Amino acid sequence: MREEISHIIAGGADQRQTLLGSYDPRATAIVLLCYLIAMLSLPVTYLGDLVVMGCWVMIGAAMGEVGFGTIFRRVAMILPLLLLIGAFNPIIDRTPIGSIAGITLTRGWLTFGALLLRGLLAVAAVTVVTEAIGFTALCNALRRLGLPRILTELLLFVYRYLFVIVGEAEDMQRARLARSGGRRGLPLRVWAGVTGTLLVRSVDRAERIYGAMLARGYRGRMPERRAQQRWQWRDTLYLFTATLLPVATAIIKPIHQLSV
Repeated sequence: MREEISHIIAGGADQRQTLLGSYDPRATAIVLLCYLIAMLSLPVTYLGDLVVMGCWVMIGAAMGEVGFGTIFRRVAMILPLLLLIGAFNPIIDRTPIGSIAGITLTRGWLTFGALLLRGLLAVAAVTVVTEAIGFTALCNALRRLGLPRILTELLLFVYRYLFVIVGEAEDMQRARLARSGGRRGLPLRVWAGVTGTLLVRSVDRAERIYGAMLARGYRGRMPERRAQQRWQWRDTLYLFTATLLPVATAIIKPIHQLSV
């Protein structure tokens, strides 16, 4: 897990080596926001149009040279939360809408699948962008678009030092296994103490990191390693063409006939 988090943090270092990374990050940030708004604005029962939205992610992955294995790993990290959010839909909404092979299909199962698909598409889209241009470039683009600096700095800190908690948890797990005599299970009553210890260790580690940053000249602003890219006509063309598919799908809803 620590290696996975470190890879996520270091992602996008080769920003200009891909087609998607060659455009102005501000254009890519606007495209991402437009896609998320358009995709989330679709009714939850419009499954066909949600599938069309998935084509945008596939095109972006090809332009950014992002492997589907990378997207799958990021999606798998958030999948349990998505399942928990929509798990009660089939129980609450039992309105029958049809049958498949003699099995009655309810509206609750349909909305559950739609909510799951929307969450997966949102995570996949963010993964494609952050892998292609880097999370730091994305935050800098949002700041240049008008997002308050304090929010972008907070996002950078949370993203960059996520490995602190993960690393401390892995160290605690390794120490517990070394002292447990081969027992891998952890009693439920012990979890409260483990969580508290993890919080204390994480806070202590964060203070040491902050002290090291101050010693190296940090004054409330993360340094920008790349020169700011100037907006060109090709960025305008890319912005228009990349937002055309999701916005047109949200407005026209071309496959709404397959929806319920």
